[in-house]
This record gives sequence, structure tokens and C-alpha cells, in this order.
Amino acid sequence: MLGKNHYHRSFIIFQSKDRGYGFEDGKEPAGYCKVEIKKNRGKVYVYVQDIKAADDTRDMYEIILVSNRDGWLPQSLGILDVNSRGRGENIVEIDPLDVGGSGKELDEFHAIAIALINQNNRGELSVQFPLVGYSNRRVEIDWTGRVAPAIIAG
Repeated sequence: MLGKNHYHRSFIIFQSKDRGYGFEDGKEPAGYCKVEIKKNRGKVYVYVQDIKAADDTRDMYEIILVSNRDGWLPQSLGILDVNSRGRGENIVEIDPLDVGGSGKELDEFHAIAIALINQNNRGELSVQFPLVGYSNRRVEIDWTGRVAPAIIAG
């Protein structure tokens, strides 16, 4: 449990995972996530740049927290709007002891992603991961085999 006057700040640098989402040819998207916890209240700051804007009718970018533990569902932190210059940002308030009502503490999540969720003409969903970041270098996540189906099912 966090102490009454607990303060924590951490940064996660996003890395390109699925290619082809750059705003300009030959330039991949980039960004970071900053997490601040003060007195059992948390804020997650997400900033991305050089990323293609989503097609408003069929696509959306979503900020997703992921655990590397089997059976744990990804947790959405909300939508990320990207402007016409390829930049997007969002600030999300969280309860670090119960992220999004999941019953899980923030330190039980090991990665964060900017996921592009696409709905095709038949109404089927697919998920791509233009940007991902890890809380620890030793973390491994099965993005397409385990995370993408869980996002679609959720």
C-alpha cells in the first residue's frame, strides 16, 4: 500500500512496433508516457508525434495498459486523438490502487501501448500497435497473440 505522502514519477519511452504509421514516409512515430502519483492519486500523461491521424469513420487510437501475466485483460485508459500534424496527447487521472475499476494496482501492469483499432467494412475489428513501451527491459508481451484478441473481445 502506498504511504500517505507517497510521491512517484516514471517515464516510459514509446518504441515503434508495427511499422507504417509514420506521419511522413521514412519517419516512424515517437512519444512518451509520464506517470505521476501523489498521495494515492495518479495522472498518466501521454504524448505522441509523427503518427498518422486515424480515419474518423473506421479507426481510433486507444491508450492501453497491459500486464504480462496470463489471463489478465488489458485496461483502456481512453482514446488518443491525433491532430492533422501527427501529434496527440492525453492526460488521464487514475486511482493507482484500482486502475479503471479493474481491481488491479498500477504496478501490476507492465507495458503501455498506443493501439490502433480498426473496423473494416464487414464490421470486424483488428488491432495494430504503432507504439509500445515497457516498464522494465525484462518484460515480454505477446501483443498479437494474446493482447490483440483480448482488446477485440473486451
